[in-house]
Formats: sequence, structure tokens, C-alpha cells
Amino acid sequence: MHRVSSRQRADRQALPIMISTNLLEQLHSGTHPFRDLRSGARKARTVETRSDGSGARSSVRTGAKSGVRTHVALPKPQPAIRTDEDTIALLQRLAAHYDDATIAAILNRQGRRSATGERFTQLSIRGLRRYRAIPAHKPPTEAPDGELLPVAKAAEQLGVAPSTLHRWLQAGFIAGEQDTPSAPWRIHVNDQLRALFVEDSPPGYVPILDAMRILGVSRQTVLQRVKRGELQAIHVRNGRRKGLRIQVILPDQSLFDTTTMNREAV
Repeated sequence: MHRVSSRQRADRQALPIMISTNLLEQLHSGTHPFRDLRSGARKARTVETRSDGSGARSSVRTGAKSGVRTHVALPKPQPAIRTDEDTIALLQRLAAHYDDATIAAILNRQGRRSATGERFTQLSIRGLRRYRAIPAHKPPTEAPDGELLPVAKAAEQLGVAPSTLHRWLQAGFIAGEQDTPSAPWRIHVNDQLRALFVEDSPPGYVPILDAMRILGVSRQTVLQRVKRGELQAIHVRNGRRKGLRIQVILPDQSLFDTTTMNREAV
């Protein structure tokens, strides 16, 4: 059996300590080759960034010993993703009258897209409002007289179908407002408008077919005269002959008999 003397054991234990001490002294004094390699690596990583007038950028890498300069093209900086200010301004106007789902539908019908190129949704409108600190629409508990109301709400107050108001809007009999193209129509409901929707036809008002016969003009001409204010029109809500009535004023009112007016106006 081979025996290791105490002298040999002491030398083996001291060897790592001697090597470590020697390595530290060389590194500290700068004579060890590893120090030069490490310093050269730092020099090789030196990078300069340059930019020209067009926004293109490039980096210049300089070698440690050779001094060779390497040019590397860098991608152009991308602009920040933002919703265009015109859409934001429109959102501020619409938020005063419509909920987020309606606003999203309006913007989509106009062909507008979000900052990422997607269609607007109720959630994206809500997030955009909150980011821009735009208050949400809060419908009033009671509609004051004369308020601008959506067609459905106005029709409910006037006791007619929404389709009737849409026809009157298209014919130009009543005025409406749109905050932007493709937005829902709103109608100014006041006493003057309510007076145009009655339960029974007053004397002197006849269905449009009788008005055409009495005046000797076409349907389109009668509607145009109503639109220009030359003839008065009302809508009768009750009875089998409910619908549009035209006021026809003639020198001799006996020229027409309202008992024979059995046609409905649309």
C-alpha cells in the first residue's frame, strides 16, 4: 500500500493556493493575456449609431486591434400607434348622445378603423374613451320638452311608428339632425311637432289622393308643396283612415265632400 507522507500532503494543498495567488497578481499587474482579451472584447463591442435625414439609421462596429469599421443597417423607428385626432374629436361629439355600441357602429359604417387597423367594438370604444378621459353617455331619466331625441324615442312620445317619422324625415316634412354621416337621426320634439300628430282629422284636411284630385296635380307635386310650406300636412293616428292629411283651401269649400274621402294616405 502506497503511503503519502505529510510533506507531500502539504505540497498538494499549497499548490492551488500558489496558483491562485500567482493568477491574481498577473491579472492585477496587467501581464496576464486574459486581461488583454477581455479588454479587446470590450473595445470590439464599441458601437456608434448614425442617422441620416430620411430617418434611416446604421450602427458602426469598430474592431479591437484591426480598427475595421463595420456598418450595419438598423430598421427605421416606427411611429407610435395612435388613433387619428379626427376620430377622437368625432368620438367626443358622439359620446354626448350615444352609448359605446352605437358609436362603434357609426364609426364602422363610416369606414373608420382603430389604431391597429381593426373594426371598432363596444370594448375598444370604452377603452379609448377611458384613455382619453371622455365621459360616457348618460341618458336623462326624463326627457325635457324640446329635447333632441332618437327616432324611436320621438315616435314613442308622438304615438306613431318609427317608420312614419323616417318617411317624414325623408320627405322633408320635419327637421332632424345627424351628428355625423351614418349616425342615427334625432328629432327636436316640441309642441309645434306634437301639433302635427293628432287623433282625428280636423275640417279642411283630406287624404293625399283627394288632394291630388282637387288640385289637379301629381302626388310628387303635393309632397313638394308641403315641403316648401305651401300646403299644410298632419298625421292622423286613429281610425281606419289614419295617415297623412293635406289641408286644401279653396274659395268654395263645398267643392269637396269629406264624407267621400275613404282612401288612406301613407
